[in-house]
Amino acid sequence: MLHGGVSVDRATRPGAPHPRRGAAASSANERREPSTGPGDDRRDHPLNDEVHFIAVNYRGSSALPAYLRSLREQDSPSWRMTVVDNSEDRQETRSLIDIAGATPQVKIVRAPRNLGYFGAAHWLTTHEDTVPATWTVVSNMDIRLATPTFVTDLLNLDGGAPVVAPSVTAMPSGRAQNPYLVSRPDQLAMWRRRAMFANPIIGQAVVLAGAAKYHLRNRFTESSRAQRQAIYAPHGSIIPIHRRFFLAGGTLAHPVFLFAEEINIGEQCHRRGLAVRYEPSLKVIHQEHQSTHLLRSWRVLRAQGEAARYGQRLIAGKLPRAGSPLGTPADGHGGGQHDNRGGPMRARSGTG
Repeated sequence: MLHGGVSVDRATRPGAPHPRRGAAASSANERREPSTGPGDDRRDHPLNDEVHFIAVNYRGSSALPAYLRSLREQDSPSWRMTVVDNSEDRQETRSLIDIAGATPQVKIVRAPRNLGYFGAAHWLTTHEDTVPATWTVVSNMDIRLATPTFVTDLLNLDGGAPVVAPSVTAMPSGRAQNPYLVSRPDQLAMWRRRAMFANPIIGQAVVLAGAAKYHLRNRFTESSRAQRQAIYAPHGSIIPIHRRFFLAGGTLAHPVFLFAEEINIGEQCHRRGLAVRYEPSLKVIHQEHQSTHLLRSWRVLRAQGEAARYGQRLIAGKLPRAGSPLGTPADGHGGGQHDNRGGPMRARSGTG
């Protein structure tokens, strides 16, 4: 159920038991977090052993069939999907509902306005009255799971690293997008990024130059990334987040409309002592730039500059201390797309 008086369209009836597992199986999959001692407010909190995919849409309904196909091919039924439609277009919402069809595990929700990428995911998780999933996967629409064991493999992880970075292959370039940031960027790197994106024209040139660089780069250098390892931040196209992140005070609240979601998540984990891990066994295909494109609108370029300023101030310690919310979500007024890719920050991840 969603609360708050917003307009909602659904592909499934709210409150219905999981049709593929049945009411009994659904109940069996629901358990309670063990008590960690007197006064622990989690001991009576029901838990749901499934993966909840939150896909944020901005006029990207054409990408949904491939994503859904990869979910339907999973060897485990322990998943559900919510598509949050930011498009502010009833016809786009209707297209999403038609594509979802009779798939009982899929729900289409229309956002009250264009909330941005993390803004939409945060809105959903704070308005949805459902049992928390073991893993919440926030993603773009232009994603498809590359193996039928993605859900099983993710549920087999114990949450020791509450945020994981799957192996993401960008298409059509074929380059690896994770690990995105192996180490925490220093203040000088963030100042350079802020300076480059302060001017929208220079920012556009940086995006195009970055795309050319990765197109020309030798793909054999990607083989060094096969190892499972601790990293600072995952690529924002798809981020699996364990419930432990939220129980530790983590949040999807994001104070800027677009971009810098990776720094937000990485810094929250850094400040709270939570691990982030690259998991190459989790394989994903990302058909990137289906929303923003390489030639970006003036509004998106301005959002990129705002995000660069936010990231620099966050790393410099000029935003709230560890344990405090990193900010409130942007109000999301105005258009824009929500595929957060591009920029020189990838050089910090060991990609060149």
